[in-house]
Amino acid sequence: FTITSSGSQRSYIIDVPANYDMNHAYRLFFTFHWIGSTSEAVRDGQTSNGGAANWGYYGLKRMANGANDPAIFIAPQSMGSTWGEQHHPFFDDMLARAKEQLCVDTTRVFATGFSFGGMITYSLSTNHQKDLRAAVGIAPTNYNIYLTTHTHEPIPWMSTTGMSDT
Repeated sequence: FTITSSGSQRSYIIDVPANYDMNHAYRLFFTFHWIGSTSEAVRDGQTSNGGAANWGYYGLKRMANGANDPAIFIAPQSMGSTWGEQHHPFFDDMLARAKEQLCVDTTRVFATGFSFGGMITYSLSTNHQKDLRAAVGIAPTNYNIYLTTHTHEPIPWMSTTGMSDT
């Protein structure tokens, strides 16, 4: 899908459950890609080195379907290869469109991402606590990311980094 955000055409992938019911409120997961990657790689479950891992949307879709609690997934595409300040209004615009066009449980909106995707997830968690129920950074990069003025409102946050990460 495309959307105009801050005057630019932006793209994202949205995945709705196969048996979508417009009267059922679904969880919504934003899944951000790593540096130099694509929304398609997140959708298709590729690893950061390009190998298929069968983990679409970081494995969350498989787990949701396995628990018989399907969800809506959004995989945004950055401008260029990284995330930054312009992606906060992009997130706001995607979220507003999802709420407008789909039946979203607004108390169960989540964000996650790997590497640079983990950093934009962290950046959003610092000032979108009213929009996000929780956020997870998977080995988030710790440099060159736009950090907003922290609102210091609580949000469940989890971050994980492997012992062999470079």
